[in-house]
Amino acid sequence: MKALVLTSATGHKLDIITWLEEMDGEVITATSLKQALGLVESDPTIDLVIAAMDTAGDILAELASGIKGDPRLNPIPIIIAAPHLDDEAVNKLLSLEIDDIIALPSSRKTFEAKVHAALANGKYTALLVDDEPAILELLESFLALERYIPLTATTAEEAMEILEKNTVDIIVTDIMLPGMSGIELLSKVKESYSHIPVILITGFSGRYTPRDAISMGADGYFAKPFHNIELIYTLRRALSRYRRPGGTPSTTNCR
Repeated sequence: MKALVLTSATGHKLDIITWLEEMDGEVITATSLKQALGLVESDPTIDLVIAAMDTAGDILAELASGIKGDPRLNPIPIIIAAPHLDDEAVNKLLSLEIDDIIALPSSRKTFEAKVHAALANGKYTALLVDDEPAILELLESFLALERYIPLTATTAEEAMEILEKNTVDIIVTDIMLPGMSGIELLSKVKESYSHIPVILITGFSGRYTPRDAISMGADGYFAKPFHNIELIYTLRRALSRYRRPGGTPSTTNCR
């Protein structure tokens, strides 16, 4: 976990930084809105933003707008940590589409629970399956820049093992794989993990049409070579139709 904390380093705010570090988190800090937004834009490895502010003023509205208003940055959760929050302040903060609020002072147990909940509903995890290292590296790099958490597999069998041990939000798989094919993987995923959308990619565009892929249960289809912009919009559309485990919507604002 990598967390950005927007704060002045005093009082309870120091506790927040210490607790994050003791959760095995990497912490970077910003002391201005401009600096915070610049870091979020330039660093795709940031998983969480915590604004430890004394007031619920315009700076929080601008922070929320800058992150939640950008489809690429939208999955990054924002937690507001502030003292003396009344009902009016809480309602104002919730209207900004932030992910959670922590009233300071807070117990460590409460803080850690809220951080874990925000992270679980934050960045999407994409499982990428392809036996071509160059394609896999390209997909992994691109989706990381788009604020996804990429997991990779070179076979369908390996992908099924990853699914057993990890929470995955979406799968992008080649059709032609050694051993079990991408079509077989699609069938197994839909049977055991019906909440996970699957996008099919193949280098043999003449063998399967988009209609074939959809009729087999896929949530999208691409032929190599594909365009990154088209791919990311297909992922967003697919995610918008699903709900994460536990009934939580998988997406907001078509992020």
